[in-house]
Amino acid sequence: MRKTVLGLAMLALAGCAADRPPPVPERASPYCPDPPVIPVNAQGVLLPPPILVGGAVDWETNFATQLQFSVAQPATLAGKWPETAQGLAQLVMLGNGFARDFRFQTLPAFGTLSMQQGVQALRASLGIPATLADAEVAGALLRTECALWRRDRVAAQGALAQVASVADALERIAPQSNATPQIPTATAAAAAQAIRAMQLQEQRRRP
Repeated sequence: MRKTVLGLAMLALAGCAADRPPPVPERASPYCPDPPVIPVNAQGVLLPPPILVGGAVDWETNFATQLQFSVAQPATLAGKWPETAQGLAQLVMLGNGFARDFRFQTLPAFGTLSMQQGVQALRASLGIPATLADAEVAGALLRTECALWRRDRVAAQGALAQVASVADALERIAPQSNATPQIPTATAAAAAQAIRAMQLQEQRRRP
């Protein structure tokens, strides 16, 4: 009886932990100051190196989980400019997987559509051409992140300008006033719905 009670208590604690946001990083990501190039396979699917995904085998689920507590909630990113750039890079990488990876062929339609609209809205807000490869966009955002960790806005501006044509692109995602970053509503919605879509897909696959 005692073991049963202890077991139930541990499960309850685990459930509560799953609802909590991941710990906020206190220092630059391990791939900074020079993020590696992101390889792409024959189907156009991004293959992020282990250092970019924290060594996670299922990096897509890891990113989708993190996005719930970052890009999905723009107000929580006020003053957290490196984390904002990182979250947007993660969204671009995950969006590439949703669109091209065979793993997500059976993803619920709302997840696929939401992510497509979210990535498109992000590109439009920063003036990133729709034809520019996802690897280039994600790479530029990661370089922007690393520069922001160093508090080097000149370098961050240069990194983002490699893909973004809007003059105030950096100010939109890293406003000097410490205001909430200007993340499009559709982009925040995509970040919020990604993990739910993945969970529903997994449930449907189970016998």
